[in-house]
Amino acid sequence: MKKSNKIFKVIVIFFLVFLYAPALLLPIFSFNNSKVIAFPLSGFSTIWFEELLYENTLHNALFNSLVIAIASTILATILGTLVARASTRYIFYGKKISITFILVPLILPEIILGVCLLTCLLYTSPSPRDLSTYRMPSSA
Repeated sequence: MKKSNKIFKVIVIFFLVFLYAPALLLPIFSFNNSKVIAFPLSGFSTIWFEELLYENTLHNALFNSLVIAIASTILATILGTLVARASTRYIFYGKKISITFILVPLILPEIILGVCLLTCLLYTSPSPRDLSTYRMPSSA
């Protein structure tokens, strides 16, 4: 295996650990006795789950979230099925534009990530003026 492949795998593993570590540590801290999220844990407790049972604002928020989730799921399923059937069975004016409009949410995150990476690279890279004065080291 090439050295670049090993480095790439290490970077990918580091990135995945960085992304998923908070989600993996959150259940551990939910059983912590302390209000501060830090190691070492001060003790095992279910006090936060007990307080959750009596918090009415969280119950209302959960109910509202479930109503919105169920309604949007039903609406998206119905509309998606109708659009999929119409776009495969019929030829109509604006078909390509409507399919493009439907696919935009799938493509948009990659575009945003690309623009962010470009901005970061431009911010951290040297300016062309600095590169024009750069001299390659001689290989004696």
